Amino acid sequence: MTTQLPAAVSWQDDTLCLLDQRLLPHKVVIEPQRSVEDVFRAIRELRVRGAPAIGIAAAYGLAVALQSAKSASRDESMAVLDGAAQTLKSARPTAVNLAWAIDRVLARALLRQARTSTVWWSTKPGRYTRKIAPYAAASPIKVSS
Repeated sequence: MTTQLPAAVSWQDDTLCLLDQRLLPHKVVIEPQRSVEDVFRAIRELRVRGAPAIGIAAAYGLAVALQSAKSASRDESMAVLDGAAQTLKSARPTAVNLAWAIDRVLARALLRQARTSTVWWSTKPGRYTRKIAPYAAASPIKVSS
């Protein structure tokens, strides 16, 4: 009989949750990530393993960063995202998927900002993370002239 493991990366109740893969197969520990620093440490300390999981965790890390900027202006929010992006990229500087995912989310945020004059859009106040986090899984950005 095989045991089903939980997802390595999940978003539950507005919280990023990561499976600590260092402890497998002896223990299954899901850790909530409440700050960019938490996500940084999880990536740096190899709690998250595998290029796709690292990239997804980093992209969600940007959503975690925005949770601390709920009442920030557009420019302040973009500064928060930029700072978080630099922090997360430094966790594993050679991780291609990590940088790719972060750059993709930032590009989507910038496009949305240009289109709507805000970093995020939502019909429900406080649900901004559900609008930016899924961009990590969105289709590629196509720019036409």
